Amino acid sequence: MKAMSFNFHNIITLKIIKKEEKKLEKFFSHLDMEYDFFRIKNVKNPDITLIVGDFKPNNKNCKFIDHKFYVKKDYIYFKDSYKVAKWKTEITGFETGKIIIKVKSNLFGYLFFDGYILEFLIKYAMLQKGYCLIHAGGVSKNNKAFIFPARGSAGKTTVSLHFIKNDYDFLGDDCIILGNNKLLSYPSFLHVFNYHLTRMPTYEENLTLVQKAIIKLKYLIFRASGGYAKFFTYLKFHDVFPQAKIAKKSRLKALFFLIKKTSGKLKINKVSKKEAAKSMFLNMRIESYPFNHYIEAYSYVFPQSKLSNFWNRFEKTISKYINVPCYKIEIVDFNDVSMKKILNFVERLK
Repeated sequence: MKAMSFNFHNIITLKIIKKEEKKLEKFFSHLDMEYDFFRIKNVKNPDITLIVGDFKPNNKNCKFIDHKFYVKKDYIYFKDSYKVAKWKTEITGFETGKIIIKVKSNLFGYLFFDGYILEFLIKYAMLQKGYCLIHAGGVSKNNKAFIFPARGSAGKTTVSLHFIKNDYDFLGDDCIILGNNKLLSYPSFLHVFNYHLTRMPTYEENLTLVQKAIIKLKYLIFRASGGYAKFFTYLKFHDVFPQAKIAKKSRLKALFFLIKKTSGKLKINKVSKKEAAKSMFLNMRIESYPFNHYIEAYSYVFPQSKLSNFWNRFEKTISKYINVPCYKIEIVDFNDVSMKKILNFVERLK
């Protein structure tokens, strides 16, 4: 048995327990890497406990919803799948405060269940403490933070790393913790796909030949499968940018919502705080597949529960915390000209 403990800025704690791990499972799972920045020696009473391995569900006295979900107070169990990935999951404690997740997956499921299940429950636990874990890239300089929320593949990582190359500190390229007008870093391993190398040729400078070859190979698999098999490569931030700094916290200065276009010119337009907050909320909700389905199943039985009201509370909290100038960036090409225009615009705000 292997146990790993994590502390997210003293907001919540997480313990991951692997009952057993075969060599192939270790290759497919990246839980050891995803939260490595927050790793601590041990936590005795975690807010979230994830137990990986086979288990027997406690389905006695449950309602059976949609021929799939077993639901009772503070409990949900289901089997689910995505493409070739399959897993069964039991979740308890989300109403009473200490969440316990039990997961048994096939090999491919280890690629998905942290993003599809664990990440949402981290968001859920943080919201109970007054913080929002949002999908955005973020950078900081002189305690002034700039964040770039966006849909997947719309440029969060590319834009954030361009700023890093121009002496900004790193907050995160995929997620950031938003508090009351402040940001806390959420560095994970960089989620790299072939288009990152295309958008930023200098991004490759510190990559090894093996790392480059793996990225290219995964892209060839993606193309050969007609877009069915898309696998990111996970790289340590300091392997790519060894001299860059990670800022622990910073004060939010401005927000830039990124929208990828297929044609036209780069546009940067100011938007209302209300519009920006709504866009962020909708982006987060879309990104939370398939957990929204799990929430709906539980809410059908317990419509007044904490879980069923999660998105209402999340939207209100984001709206309350966004008190800075907000902009929408519409971008076609992530070339040097476009990146320089964005950088210059941000520099003028400072």
